[in-house]
Amino acid sequence: MSSLIIKYGFQSIKPHFLYTNDKGKMLYESNHVLGVQELKLIDGLSVITGSVVRQTSVTLEPYKVKLEKHSIIVEIIGKMSIKTFGLILFFSSTQSENIFRPNLPLGEYRIVIDKVYPCETTKNHPIQYNWYFSKKTSKITELKGNTTFLIPFDDTLTLDYNFASWGSTGGWVPNAYILNTKKACSTIKNLGGNAWYNYTKGFNMPTDKCPLPVGTYITPGIDKKNLEDMNFPKVYFYGKYKLVCRYKNLKNEVVSCIVVELNLMRPWETPI
Repeated sequence: MSSLIIKYGFQSIKPHFLYTNDKGKMLYESNHVLGVQELKLIDGLSVITGSVVRQTSVTLEPYKVKLEKHSIIVEIIGKMSIKTFGLILFFSSTQSENIFRPNLPLGEYRIVIDKVYPCETTKNHPIQYNWYFSKKTSKITELKGNTTFLIPFDDTLTLDYNFASWGSTGGWVPNAYILNTKKACSTIKNLGGNAWYNYTKGFNMPTDKCPLPVGTYITPGIDKKNLEDMNFPKVYFYGKYKLVCRYKNLKNEVVSCIVVELNLMRPWETPI
C-alpha cells in the first residue's frame, strides 16, 4: 500500500507539468492554481510536484487534477470549502485515502497560551493580575494566582492591545496587530467569549457582567484550555505571538499591564 508525505509551499508554476480539471481545462492558464505541493510516494515511485491549491470565496464543484511528469501520473480529487483559504483533499493511492492538511501560512486556528506575566512596572497599578501557570498533571496546566481590583474594571477604561510576532530570524517584531478601543470591560467580555465566563467563575467573582467590582479574587486553579476558547478573529496567520495588554483610565494613565505569550496553531497540530 502506498502512503503519501505532503509538504506545501508557495512557488511559481512549473511549465513542464500538466494541470487539468475534470473538464480538461488548463488550471494554470486560468489562474486557478496558486500553490505548489510536493507528493512523495514511499514505495519506490518518484517525487511529483504540482499546484493544486486555489483561492476562492465560493464553493466549487469537486475537481480532478492530473499531475504528470516523466510518465508518472497521480490523480488527486478534491473539493474547496467556503473559506479565504480552505481546502479538503482526498488522495487516492492504491485504493487508500489520505486527508490532506495543507501547511498554509494562515487559516482557522486554535490558541495555545504559553506564558502569562505582569509587565515590568506594575507595582503601583490599581489593577493587578498576579497570575502564573502550574502543572497539575502531564496533560493539565492550570492558571493560579489572584486578580486585584482597587478600582472597578469597567467601561470607563480604554483597552490597548499590541501583538508582537516572532521574527523568522528570532526576536519579537512589534505591531503585528494593534487594537485600541474604549469600553475595555465590554470589549474584553465580547472578545473573551467562553474564556471570559470561565475566568470570572474560576476566580469566584460575584458577577460575569460589567463592571467587575473592587476586590481581590483568588483562584484555586483554572484549566488553561478553558481560557483559550475566545472570540478572536477565526482566521489569522499561524505563529508565535506576544500580547502586551494595557488598560488606561480617562486621564490616559496606565492602570494595568499584562503580557501573554501564545501560539496560533493549525487545528490538527499539537504543541511541542
